[in-house]
Amino acid sequence: MPHQDTFVVDAVSHAYNFSKENPINEGGRGFRQAAFQLSRALQTPEYFMTEKQYLKDHEVEELERVLFLESDVDFTIHHSLPLADYFEDGLLATEKSVELRERNPNRVAIYEAINPLSLMTCLTGWSTLQTS
Repeated sequence: MPHQDTFVVDAVSHAYNFSKENPINEGGRGFRQAAFQLSRALQTPEYFMTEKQYLKDHEVEELERVLFLESDVDFTIHHSLPLADYFEDGLLATEKSVELRERNPNRVAIYEAINPLSLMTCLTGWSTLQTS
């Protein structure tokens, strides 16, 4: 590993649920497709994921493998995103954050799950994980 003497932190990791069933309206379906296209625009061809690989419900075990076995990451901060207006499970379920932290208690922290599209949630949402 090239970073053996460096503590590597992935400051924002996600376990998206981009399954076909998860969007609940046209906005969610459009976001799902746009996220895939953005991933293509930001990656070099040797790292491209197919639509089948990308547009699915990414499991905690998969993220855990990619972060801690296939890369140099020592610690990550997992981010949930409750976009309940567009996705059945909010797109990034808080349960996945909790599971990842429980499986890797010394390697995972969790950002508070705040819906950036809801001002009231942003102003008052700092309670769920603070007591977990």
